Amino acid sequence: VWARHLQASPPVGSGNLRAIAILDHMPKILKGAPGSTPTADPATYGFPGDPNTAAGRRSVMEDMYTLFGEPLEEALSSSLATIDAIESLDWEGYQPAPGVTYPGSPLGTALVRAAQIAKELPEVEVVHTDRGGWDTHDDEGVFDGEMAENMSDLALSLEAFLRDMEDHSRKVVVVVVTEFGRTLDENSSLGTDHGRGGVAIVAGDHANGGQVLTDWPGLAAGQTDGGDLAVSIDVRDLQAEVLVDRLCTADLAQVFTDANYTYVERGVTS
Repeated sequence: VWARHLQASPPVGSGNLRAIAILDHMPKILKGAPGSTPTADPATYGFPGDPNTAAGRRSVMEDMYTLFGEPLEEALSSSLATIDAIESLDWEGYQPAPGVTYPGSPLGTALVRAAQIAKELPEVEVVHTDRGGWDTHDDEGVFDGEMAENMSDLALSLEAFLRDMEDHSRKVVVVVVTEFGRTLDENSSLGTDHGRGGVAIVAGDHANGGQVLTDWPGLAAGQTDGGDLAVSIDVRDLQAEVLVDRLCTADLAQVFTDANYTYVERGVTS
């Protein structure tokens, strides 16, 4: 979820807390990004240890890090500011927009948190989360199998999030990407294996919706990639366009460090 406030304050690109990954680890896409933190559940994010001694331990750490000076003092200051910002939200009391119901799945729960963050923490620019379960090597199914369940959860979770944010002043763009595609042919276990070409979704405010962008490679002999759907659009183009148009990123080389990558505008945002 890439979010930009209409009246950005503090300005986009500053602050101690700029990105939150709703995961128990930092994803590769955010590694090295300033002002970023992972948390499996923001509602449990806080100063570690016994709450009864938290204030005393915090005071000791502040005195100790101040004594040693920079860079430790600034590191502690930004860490504590991040903790305070995330803890300031009433996570259990959050109410989605009227008529919006999120699925009770891990993805639905993560997007509830993402919506609250977008609405109540204006300094946060990016929220990242994952949904697993796409390794459908067997019994993939069509209408009632594992793939159908996965797609239904993704669709319903995205619909709830976008409707929740629909009338809010904060404008968001959602980018959904997959790390790998699936094979075109079904295997002997009624599933599909790891493949190449996949699909990405861009939705939300300032997304040029209602279209399918593709350089369709075809499925005839010689048009596939070793039997897989050939990759025709670099998914980094979609991410880069959001960075340029919505987050005013001036230097894409700081994000995409592959010297062989050249950004091609795809017209997915406005």
